[in-house]
Amino acid sequence: MEIQAGKYALCSDPYCYWIMEELSGTRRSRRRVTGYYRSYRDLLNDFVDNKIRASDARDMETLLIEIEQVKMDVESIISTIKGGKYMNKNSVKIDQVKTDSTETEKRIDFYKRGLKEMGKSKGRNNDEVNESQ
Repeated sequence: MEIQAGKYALCSDPYCYWIMEELSGTRRSRRRVTGYYRSYRDLLNDFVDNKIRASDARDMETLLIEIEQVKMDVESIISTIKGGKYMNKNSVKIDQVKTDSTETEKRIDFYKRGLKEMGKSKGRNNDEVNESQ
């Protein structure tokens, strides 16, 4: 199976799922952006983790913007899967995709909360240093 969802393609064989990304340039090529997983939940969580770990962001604001982009990419992939025309009796149930998308949204929110907390604690530390000087 290969389902196109924007610049990504959800691929599978009888054993696992993975996501490929279309690369732009002089010649069209693709690269795998996830590992190979048996469940959508693991696949989508790995997609989020890899995108965030591979970020070139230099500050938290940029990283938060990139996380929002990852969230939109995941929503695009999920909405394509839920579209129905890709579902058949041998495919994953739509309820399972809904559960997996909720888990992925929680993971994205976890990253965002962590970054915001890091920003708050960094600000507190700077205030403490300024007060002691």
